[in-house]
Amino acid sequence: MTSALSRPRLRESVIYAFSTTPRLTEAGLKFETAPAFLALLIQGALPRSEFVIFTGLQSEDASDQLNRLINLGVVVSPPSNPRTLEVGLPAWFAKHILPGLHTSVSS
Repeated sequence: MTSALSRPRLRESVIYAFSTTPRLTEAGLKFETAPAFLALLIQGALPRSEFVIFTGLQSEDASDQLNRLINLGVVVSPPSNPRTLEVGLPAWFAKHILPGLHTSVSS
């Protein structure tokens, strides 16, 4: 489990998940969104404006990608602070970026 949380391993897992997870690809997520999500995952929370900048996409495209992530539950925007983003990490996505989590928790 500890190795899954190392930054290099986490980066590999996130990049791989954004390239291969059917829910993400079918939702139309672009590969450029992966590094922005990784920054959010590592930091725990980010202002919306920083997330948009981290994608490297035009503002409209970045906002569209962010809305797709929110609709999937991968990113959440707390009602108490809608300008801040947090990681949603639904179970279907967590198993892709933390593959050893289920077996570690079950043991």
